Amino acid sequence: MLLRRSRAKVRWYLSELERVVHDLGENVTELEQQINRMKKDVAEDYHKGRLDEKQYQLVEKKLEDASSEIRRTEAKEVLGSIPESLAAKLEQALADGHIDNEEVEQMLSQSSDLDSEQQSDLASMLKRWKDEDEEP
Repeated sequence: MLLRRSRAKVRWYLSELERVVHDLGENVTELEQQINRMKKDVAEDYHKGRLDEKQYQLVEKKLEDASSEIRRTEAKEVLGSIPESLAAKLEQALADGHIDNEEVEQMLSQSSDLDSEQQSDLASMLKRWKDEDEEP
C-alpha cells in the first residue's frame, strides 16, 4: 500500500511539473517560484518517508533539469547574443543546477565583451539565481 502511494506521489509530481511548465512557460519568474515550491514539497515528503531515496532523486533531478532549462531560456531572452566563451561558462555553471559565488565572479569577469546593459542584466540575473540556490 505504501509503495503504491509513493509511486502515485512520484507520478503526481512529474505530471504537476509538466503542467506547470506548460501553463507558465513564458512567465520565468512564476515558473521558478513554482519549481522551488515543488522542491521544498518533495524534500518534505522524502523526510516524512512518503518517498524513498530513488524516488526522491528521480523527482529532484527532473526539477533541477527543468530549473536549468528555464535559466538557459531566460539567459537567451535577457542577454541575446553573447560571446561563445561566456556562453560555455554559463552552460557549465548551469550543468550542476546551482550557481555559487565563484561561478558568478568568473562569469562577470568574462563579461567585458558585453555592452553595459547586458553586463548589468547578467549580474542581476546571476545574483538572483545564486540567492535562489542558497535558500534552504
